[in-house]
Amino acid sequence: MKIAIHFRAVLFFSLLALCSCNAQQTVSTPMATNTPDLCGPSAIPGQVEKVNKNMREFDDASLIAANTPRGQLPPVISNMQRIRRETEDQVVPSCLAVLKQIQLVYMKTEVETLVAFLGGANQDILNKGTALAHQQHNQYALEYARLLGLTTAHPVTNTPNILLTKTPQPLLTATASK
Repeated sequence: MKIAIHFRAVLFFSLLALCSCNAQQTVSTPMATNTPDLCGPSAIPGQVEKVNKNMREFDDASLIAANTPRGQLPPVISNMQRIRRETEDQVVPSCLAVLKQIQLVYMKTEVETLVAFLGGANQDILNKGTALAHQQHNQYALEYARLLGLTTAHPVTNTPNILLTKTPQPLLTATASK
C-alpha cells in the first residue's frame, strides 16, 4: 500500500514537473504575429490618408461656411462639428498622434471662429481667429508633408495653398525665397 501511494506521488510530481517545463517552453518561445506595423514605411501613406480624409471633408465644409450668409451658418457649423467629433474618435497609430492633434486644434479654432461670427463678435476677434486657424492649417500641412517625405515648394507663410512634391528624403526641408 505504501509503495502504491509512493508510486502515485512520484508519478504526480513527475507529471507536474513535465507540465511546468512545457509551460516554460511555451512562454519562452516567441510567437510570430501577423500584426502589421502601422508606422512602417509602407503603411504610413495609407494611414496618413485615413487621417487626411477627415481634413479634406472639413476643408470642404469650411469653404462652404466662408461663402454662407450668417443666418444660414448653423447647419454648416453643425456639420463641421460632426466631422471634428469623428476625427476625435478616430484611432490612429502613435506616429500620427501629432498630425491628429494639430488637425483637431485647427478644427476647433475654425468652428469657434465661425460661432463667434454667428454671435456677432467684433472684426478684430474674427480676424485673429481666422489668422490662427490659417496658421494651424499650415502646421497640419507641414506635418502631413513630413510624414509622407514631401518637401514644400514654396515657403510656408500666410498662403493657404502649399505646393508639395515627392522627394526621396524622409525629412522636410522648406525653401526660403525673398
